[in-house]
Amino acid sequence: DYVGAKYSCTVSSATNAIFLALLNKNTTIQIPSVIPPVVCNAILTSGNKITFKDDVDWVGDSYVLHEFDDYKIIDSAQKVDRNQFLNEANDNDLMIFSFYPTKPVGSMDGGIIVSNDWDKIKWFKEAVLNGMSYSKNNWDRHIKFPGYKMYMNSIQCYIANENLKLLDFKKMKLNSIREKYDSINFFDHVK
Repeated sequence: DYVGAKYSCTVSSATNAIFLALLNKNTTIQIPSVIPPVVCNAILTSGNKITFKDDVDWVGDSYVLHEFDDYKIIDSAQKVDRNQFLNEANDNDLMIFSFYPTKPVGSMDGGIIVSNDWDKIKWFKEAVLNGMSYSKNNWDRHIKFPGYKMYMNSIQCYIANENLKLLDFKKMKLNSIREKYDSINFFDHVK
């Protein structure tokens, strides 16, 4: 709801969301040269290649991780804004957020992938739950394909949800502090 997407799937880490989003795409992903190594690992272990581009403008923002013919994957590990999916993505795009402790919505790690494309999100829900069919009732699930144990646990979800409730307040406080420091001319105070 916060980012304006219809569907979501929580994942044990945003790195795992990147891994699954790129799994067996057999393509070359161009990424910023200044990026955490976990992104590189996810790209390589999902069966893809990497090239680098000089780009630091994405820091603190989201960026297009890869664009396919009919959709793109947006890595937004460092940014969470209200209605962000509505503003930055198309219905069939995927947007990935991180809940690592140092991120805007921190937790004990974890992540979420959002889209307005139910079929894509349904596949993620099955893939992260050991390849079992998606159903709210555990007894109605069955194995569809070899999947992964990559679902986000209840403790991760609880902490992320509590921090999401505080996000607007946190942003207001950070902006206030930033404005105060931006207004100070430190060279006037240096002797």
